Amino acid sequence: MLPDKIDSKGKPPIEEVAVSKEKCWHWPSTGKFATVFNLWMLLNTLVQAFFVIARCAFEDKPNWYSLYLEIYMNIVFGIGFVRNFVKPYLADNTAVYGFCDIALHYIKTWLLVDLFCFIPIA
Repeated sequence: MLPDKIDSKGKPPIEEVAVSKEKCWHWPSTGKFATVFNLWMLLNTLVQAFFVIARCAFEDKPNWYSLYLEIYMNIVFGIGFVRNFVKPYLADNTAVYGFCDIALHYIKTWLLVDLFCFIPIA
């Protein structure tokens, strides 16, 4: 080992692993955008959970605000659905960035659960 490759503690540095990425946009997994998006999705999920319980318990016919909330939640679901097809995932501690690989992974794992959750209540 060359002397310039040894750090101040006398150990060789950890080699960085090169990750090959496609030259396409992928959904960010870290950073401010990812944090804000995850918080937004959490809040939407909580509102929807309480809203569904309230509608099932107290509502005979949907009110006008129920219709607008359902449309809004469908838009949120659509954004989350698209996100699942473009967000890289980890497989064996390696980030997978290929669109076909991401799509196949999502189809095999969570697609049916997401579609089941999209069934309207009203």
